[in-house]
Amino acid sequence: METEAATDAIASTMDIRRNKSVSILRTFRVAAVLCFAISAAVSAGEPTAVELLVQEANTGNPQAMFELGWIYRQGELGLDADPEMSWFWLQRAAEKGHPLAQLACSTACYNGHGVPPDKEKAAEWAKKAALEGNCRAISYLGSCYEAGEGVAKDPEKALKLYRMASEQGDNEAFNRIGNLYEKGIGVESSPQTAVRYYAIGASRLDPACMFDLARCYMTGPGLPKDLERGRAWLHRAALNGSEAARNVLSQLGEKAGDAPQVAVSPSTENKSPAVSLPAPVPASGLVASNDHGEPLRSPDGRSSVRIVKKPMFKTDDPMECFTLQVFSDDDLLRGVPTCGYITSASWSPNGRMVAVNNRRGNAGDYLWVFDLVDRGVPKRADDNLGEAWMKQGLDEISKARELPPGAEPYRSWLTAAGWTSEGKLLVVVRARYGEDGMFEATTPMTFGPGNDWSSGKTSVVKTE
Repeated sequence: METEAATDAIASTMDIRRNKSVSILRTFRVAAVLCFAISAAVSAGEPTAVELLVQEANTGNPQAMFELGWIYRQGELGLDADPEMSWFWLQRAAEKGHPLAQLACSTACYNGHGVPPDKEKAAEWAKKAALEGNCRAISYLGSCYEAGEGVAKDPEKALKLYRMASEQGDNEAFNRIGNLYEKGIGVESSPQTAVRYYAIGASRLDPACMFDLARCYMTGPGLPKDLERGRAWLHRAALNGSEAARNVLSQLGEKAGDAPQVAVSPSTENKSPAVSLPAPVPASGLVASNDHGEPLRSPDGRSSVRIVKKPMFKTDDPMECFTLQVFSDDDLLRGVPTCGYITSASWSPNGRMVAVNNRRGNAGDYLWVFDLVDRGVPKRADDNLGEAWMKQGLDEISKARELPPGAEPYRSWLTAAGWTSEGKLLVVVRARYGEDGMFEATTPMTFGPGNDWSSGKTSVVKTE
């Protein structure tokens, strides 16, 4: 059947891209060259950024086409939003195989943005983006099959696609999987399994998962009722952008951030492994990223981090084409060269440190840690310290799960999940071992005198 073949093709494509780990990074690198060219030209008083992008797009560069389409969609760089021009450039980029443009075309077709609404075409573009390895497109395609929009309704295929997307780093997919298990759609109903997936997504700062975990605590499905823990998760969800959580808190007469300090460690029953969440992390310390480069601010509003799409200095290194900037009271404290985008930031309880997860590719060390007092950088992405932490986490996973001798993950990540109330940084190593599944090792790290880090006891859980 055609839909089955498409799903299988996506799965086999994912296997190929797992070995290459280049699709998103390649996009970043092309954008890096463009951003440097634009910043250099503008500083020299030459053609504007938009004019340069048009010139580059007319040479057939799909990344330039995508950038133009997005600028017209958002109304950036002095241009008014223009849905028709946005569609023109996005479609050209999508036809050249640009996965982000294909996903943008999918959402444009669904919402009628610059083109008449067409759910079948939306699903077709989503399939193309999914085949290119775009995790959000895979998740979106799953939602098409779940709802029967543009394709025949098939909840089992939706679940399969959500699993693929979650393995590729789409945290929203954990919420969708949890919803299917909770409602028994396409799979046998299991509130405990639903809670397990909500917990995984919540630990990765997905606000929908945080809200559903709060709901489970407050109403009971899959967990013993615990209103205090439910309120704690409502506050964390609200601070990470959940409108549903804000509405519930408003009905309770509370404001986001006035959360009780509760250690939350839900565990599932039956054969499901335990899921340990990073707690007690102050609800006010976690901020999830938006997708368009706006600054992420600390809960007190005094500190912020952002990535600007221009290099700190002239360079041909695509991994240093952007600048990660750290501010205090709107004063620039520190800038470091990087690429990619910020997925989340978390501030220590005393406000001195900020940990930034900066996705720079499909795998690797994403973690930066900045000292807001002495302006130092105690931890840089892809540094020797990160390499040591990664090795420590992988060693702990191997010991705890008795993996086959010499088992090596084909993909691993290093990130931070927040800070404990004692000021310890929760460092998470995630690793995928093929048929053996996905594992997480979480280690509390303490920053001490002399820029030294000391590690606590590591906990290991199987998440897939």
